[in-house]
Amino acid sequence: YGILIRGSHRAATPTGISVNSPAYDFYLRGKVNSDSENRENNASAISLLEQAIAADPNFAPAYAELARAYNIKARFYFSSEADQKKLVENAEVAVEKALTLNPRFAEAEYVLGLCLRDVHRNAEALAALTRAVDLTPALLPAREELAELGRCFGGRRHQPATAVAAIDHLPARAANAALDRRRIDAGI
Repeated sequence: YGILIRGSHRAATPTGISVNSPAYDFYLRGKVNSDSENRENNASAISLLEQAIAADPNFAPAYAELARAYNIKARFYFSSEADQKKLVENAEVAVEKALTLNPRFAEAEYVLGLCLRDVHRNAEALAALTRAVDLTPALLPAREELAELGRCFGGRRHQPATAVAAIDHLPARAANAALDRRRIDAGI
């Protein structure tokens, strides 16, 4: 996958990095590979994201995406328990670096929540996902994970208000609620 940005303009991303910078190019290519979630693309994603960080050590999105790629590798592609432990540690270090660079970075809080969930630190995962949704309510993957973890972690009445709101505002939930209202109105 290659991403070619044409033109002489140098637009800036919300993170302030130029879209024409090598770090941003490596980041986008790594993110595409990370999203496909297979062994080869995961390895490519890690390599590209490490290159993004080498090109710009202060690029928080690259650290967050690298943490996600490490977490995916730890969850699905590790070869030993020691490998898995090292990958989980690498993911935690990368996501903490992203949050050090940008403490209000919702995507990093989301990735932190995924990492914590996968090592069964559910209360901490719930808190990280809640922060992600509080920072960026439109971050749908964080809302979905928060809702799912909230359902698994004690039921609706024990969930924080953000988890309840995340559940109530998911598109499928809204569609089901509308269907339920129509059934009630029709006396079914």
